[in-house]
Amino acid sequence: MFILIHILTPISEKPTYPMMNHPLHLMQINLDFNFHEYKFALLSFFTAFVVTLITIPPILQLVKKYSLYDVPDHRKEHKIPIATFGGVAIWAGMVVSLMLWFSLLYPRLRFRVWYAIGFIAMGVGLEIVQGHLGYRTYDTVDMAANTIGVLLGWGAALLLKKPVFR
Repeated sequence: MFILIHILTPISEKPTYPMMNHPLHLMQINLDFNFHEYKFALLSFFTAFVVTLITIPPILQLVKKYSLYDVPDHRKEHKIPIATFGGVAIWAGMVVSLMLWFSLLYPRLRFRVWYAIGFIAMGVGLEIVQGHLGYRTYDTVDMAANTIGVLLGWGAALLLKKPVFR
């Protein structure tokens, strides 16, 4: 990434750049982003955002239907009941996105299997660590949701079938 800014300098002292030749300028900004270098990150972010956006409404419906609220007590900082499982939507977006784009980045089955195993192990490991913290809980349902997210990402990658980063 290259960012160049010239402020309140006479135009005769400035080097010329394309699209920066207006004589009445006070501030010229030339942003040169090489988006090809950031394609993987941008696609991963956008995919995670969309998956999270899609999964939040059904999770909120489940929370309301089954009254899955975290009720405050002496250990909690919040004063009113808040909906649980919000992190599930965020985690689903991240896991599906990573598995999808890593599978497309490395199309060979061996790499896909290792990435799937790694992402599933990461989800299980995080749950185990949460179980040992005093303020978090261990949940096998979250482990299953993590595994389903990895499998959904792999399935989406199989539907696309061709690598997009070559």
